[in-house]
This record gives sequence, C-alpha cells and structure tokens, in this order.
Amino acid sequence: MSELIYSICSISHATLGSLAMLSGTVAIVAKKGSRVHRRSGLLFYYSLVLSTCISLLISLSTAHFNLPLALIGIFTLYLLLSGYRCLSFNHNDHNFKIDWLITLVMLLSGIVMVTAPWFLTNGYMIIIGVFGSLSLILSINDIILLQDIKKVKRRYLRIHIGKMTGGYITSISAFLVVNDFFHHYINWFGPGVLGGIFIVYHLRKHKSKRARS
Repeated sequence: MSELIYSICSISHATLGSLAMLSGTVAIVAKKGSRVHRRSGLLFYYSLVLSTCISLLISLSTAHFNLPLALIGIFTLYLLLSGYRCLSFNHNDHNFKIDWLITLVMLLSGIVMVTAPWFLTNGYMIIIGVFGSLSLILSINDIILLQDIKKVKRRYLRIHIGKMTGGYITSISAFLVVNDFFHHYINWFGPGVLGGIFIVYHLRKHKSKRARS
C-alpha cells in the first residue's frame, strides 16, 4: 500500500468513524423505533461498517500489518452485521445460512485471538485475550440460539440492542485508543464496562415491558 493510498484510507476511516460515533449517539438517545432512531441507526451502521472495512484493509496491508487490530475489526463487523441482520429474523425469506457463516467466522477469529497471546509478546496480549474470550462466548451463544429458530425470532430485539450497542462501544474504544485520552487499558476496556451496564439495563427494561404486555 502506497503512502498516498494509506493517507486517503486513514482520513476516510477517521471521518466515517467520527460520523458513526455521532449518529450512534443519536440512535441510542432517540426513542427506540422512532424515525430518528431508525435513520440515525442506519447511518451509524453503514458508516461504521465502511470505517471498519477500511481499518481492516490498512491493518492487513504489508507495510502496516497489525494482526490484533485486524482481529478486533472482525469482532466489530460481527457485532454490526449480526446485530443488523436480526431485524429481519421474522421475515419468511431471511437466509439463516448467512448468520451461521458470520457466527462461524467469529468463532474461528475468537480461537485465534485466545491462542494469539501465546505467540505475541507485545502489549496487545491482554487486549486480544479479552476480546477473544468475548468472541468465543458470543459466537457459541449464537450457535446455540441458531439451532432454535423460534427462540431466535422471539429474541431478535434483545439481540439487536445488545450487538448494535456493542458495536457502538467498540467505536468509542477505538476513538479513545487512537487519541490516547486515558491510560491504555482504560481506553480499551472503560467503554466496555460502562456500555455493558447500559446494555444490561436496557435488556432488563425491555424484558419487563414484555412481561407487562
């Protein structure tokens, strides 16, 4: 990859990432199911998918090869793709084979991330191990769910909330890491801790609403 192409990719990645963070914030704050939520959510999804794909292109290039960032990029794409696709789980023409493919790719990537610290000696060891463990937990859970299509269709909204919010969290983490706002591990894991609390709160809120209806 030439330096000119690298510069263009870096600027495009940063611009799309910033757009994803802004639109994602609007989607989270807006009333779920509202027009604002849907439109800002779509903008968040497409901008972050493109931004992540560009980051994968950079991290897998010969001159700027970075396996840890590439694997975390795959993790982000998994959250976004599966979180978006679950909205059509109730459609009769939904192709679950694609969801199986996404899940199996994430499972393989998770295995690589968990085993990679045995071969890497730099500061990414803990980070890769944590993301790898999350990847394995989520992908194995998906494998179990996908074997019961009726259950998957009932839980589609919970899956959507959890995974799309997870994608938003990874974009915040990436922003903090790139700009080095706080300690290295706080940048990586701080948004995940706070975001995890947020996800649990909204999933319980959604569950209580369904119980009352």
